[in-house]
Amino acid sequence: MDIKEVWKRITSHAGELFYTKKRVPYTYHISGQYIVLENTNRNIPCRDIERALAIPELNITKLNQLNVQGPSYLYGIITDRRIVG
Repeated sequence: MDIKEVWKRITSHAGELFYTKKRVPYTYHISGQYIVLENTNRNIPCRDIERALAIPELNITKLNQLNVQGPSYLYGIITDRRIVG
Protein backbone atom coordinates (compact mmCIF):
# COMPACT_ATOMS: atom_id res chain seq x y z
CA MET A 1 0.00 0.00 0.00
CA ASP A 2 1.19 3.51 -0.84
CA ILE A 3 2.57 5.50 2.12
CA LYS A 4 0.67 8.62 1.02
CA GLU A 5 -2.64 6.77 1.19
CA VAL A 6 -1.75 5.14 4.52
CA TRP A 7 -0.68 8.49 6.00
CA LYS A 8 -3.94 10.07 4.82
CA ARG A 9 -5.92 7.33 6.56
CA ILE A 10 -3.80 7.57 9.71
CA THR A 11 -4.38 11.32 9.78
CA SER A 12 -8.13 10.97 9.25
CA HIS A 13 -8.45 8.57 12.20
CA ALA A 14 -6.42 10.61 14.69
CA GLY A 15 -8.17 10.83 18.05
CA GLU A 16 -9.94 7.50 17.62
CA LEU A 17 -9.32 4.52 19.87
CA PHE A 18 -6.77 1.96 18.70
CA TYR A 19 -5.35 -1.14 20.40
CA THR A 20 -1.94 -2.75 20.58
CA LYS A 21 -1.70 -6.46 19.80
CA LYS A 22 -2.09 -7.11 23.55
CA ARG A 23 -5.28 -4.98 23.53
CA VAL A 24 -3.83 -1.95 25.34
CA PRO A 25 -6.04 0.99 24.28
CA TYR A 26 -4.53 4.25 23.05
CA THR A 27 -5.18 7.32 20.96
CA TYR A 28 -2.91 9.59 18.99
CA HIS A 29 -2.80 12.91 17.22
CA ILE A 30 -0.70 14.13 14.32
CA SER A 31 2.00 16.78 14.58
CA GLY A 32 3.73 17.42 11.27
CA GLN A 33 5.10 14.10 10.06
CA TYR A 34 4.72 12.38 13.43
CA ILE A 35 2.12 10.28 15.18
CA VAL A 36 2.09 11.56 18.75
CA LEU A 37 0.88 8.85 21.12
CA GLU A 38 -1.25 10.31 23.88
CA ASN A 39 -0.57 7.73 26.60
CA THR A 40 3.20 7.54 26.28
CA ASN A 41 6.09 9.83 25.43
CA ARG A 42 6.71 8.16 22.06
CA ASN A 43 6.36 9.87 18.70
CA ILE A 44 6.29 7.70 15.59
CA PRO A 45 7.77 9.35 12.50
CA CYS A 46 6.12 8.79 9.13
CA ARG A 47 9.35 7.19 7.89
CA ASP A 48 8.92 4.38 10.46
CA ILE A 49 5.49 3.65 9.01
CA GLU A 50 6.97 3.50 5.53
CA ARG A 51 9.68 1.11 6.74
CA ALA A 52 7.10 -1.10 8.46
CA LEU A 53 4.88 -1.25 5.39
CA ALA A 54 7.78 -2.71 3.42
CA ILE A 55 7.97 -5.76 5.70
CA PRO A 56 6.32 -8.88 4.28
CA GLU A 57 4.19 -10.74 6.84
CA LEU A 58 4.50 -7.97 9.39
CA ASN A 59 4.72 -8.88 13.08
CA ILE A 60 5.98 -7.32 16.32
CA THR A 61 9.28 -9.20 16.26
CA LYS A 62 10.11 -7.83 12.82
CA LEU A 63 9.17 -4.30 13.94
CA ASN A 64 11.44 -4.62 16.98
CA GLN A 65 14.28 -5.65 14.70
CA LEU A 66 13.80 -2.45 12.69
CA ASN A 67 14.24 -0.41 15.86
CA VAL A 68 11.18 1.74 15.13
CA GLN A 69 9.51 3.97 17.71
CA GLY A 70 6.62 2.38 19.62
CA PRO A 71 6.46 -0.91 17.71
CA SER A 72 3.38 -2.20 19.54
CA TYR A 73 1.51 1.02 18.84
CA LEU A 74 2.72 1.17 15.26
CA TYR A 75 1.60 -2.42 14.72
CA GLY A 76 -1.82 -1.57 16.13
CA ILE A 77 -2.22 1.30 13.71
CA ILE A 78 -0.97 -0.23 10.49
CA THR A 79 -2.82 -3.53 10.94
CA ASP A 80 -6.13 -1.86 11.81
CA ARG A 81 -8.81 -2.29 9.12
CA ARG A 82 -9.51 1.46 9.17
CA ILE A 83 -5.97 2.01 7.94
CA VAL A 84 -5.31 -0.98 5.67
CA GLY A 85 -8.88 -1.45 4.45
